[in-house]
Amino acid sequence: MADSDIEGLHIEAPTIDEFEAVLHEVAAEIVAADHVTDADLDRFAARDLIPAIIFVRPEREAA
Repeated sequence: MADSDIEGLHIEAPTIDEFEAVLHEVAAEIVAADHVTDADLDRFAARDLIPAIIFVRPEREAA
């Protein structure tokens, strides 16, 4: 599980690979919904307004 200061962005997944897949699928739309106006969305695709979501995979802890 991870939390964010982006309203509505809360993702849970059983593995880091699944978490990363969900993040890449929904993050741009959620960020756009929070920070882009309806007029912006009428003129541009959400993915064009939010060109990159940067996710850094956490380092694995030593066993």
